Amino acid sequence: MGDMHVHYMLQAKPGEFYIGTDQGLFLIKWEEETWNVSVGLREANFDIYTIAIQGKYLWLGGKNQVFKL
Repeated sequence: MGDMHVHYMLQAKPGEFYIGTDQGLFLIKWEEETWNVSVGLREANFDIYTIAIQGKYLWLGGKNQVFKL
């Protein structure tokens, strides 16, 4: 993930984590004995400090903003 600052991690399900960084939201998955990092989500390209899952929605908290996916 390079030179990113990780602000928050949330386990979505076993072997899958959402990562909130200073460069947006990423999803990492444990597949075939290695961690694979997804490309960042274009909709969430801001500093992400908190992440929550509520039902089918993913809530993201940034500086003075909240975003629902």
